[in-house]
Amino acid sequence: MAEMTDTGRSQVFTLKTGRKVTFRFVRVPASEVESKTFVNQENNGRDQLALTRESLKSIIQTIKFQQFFPCIGIKQSERIEILDGSRRRASANFCPYRP
Repeated sequence: MAEMTDTGRSQVFTLKTGRKVTFRFVRVPASEVESKTFVNQENNGRDQLALTRESLKSIIQTIKFQQFFPCIGIKQSERIEILDGSRRRASANFCPYRP
């Protein structure tokens, strides 16, 4: 389990090995979630094909109003690989974008 320290716009995780890793908060507009983020099945572990509108119904109902828990990802070229939060990402993709 990683220990977390919140410093405003970034968060430091202490990994099991003792190494500290800093993640910074990045806002991805709803209209760009699908194109600017991706999930690698090997790293995420969740069956992405099981993430259907029906299985995500409870998240879809709330995510269109507020996203309380940020996803955790790493920048890979021009996109962000989602390591934790693929259900939230998929739910956002099911919600219609409203400017």
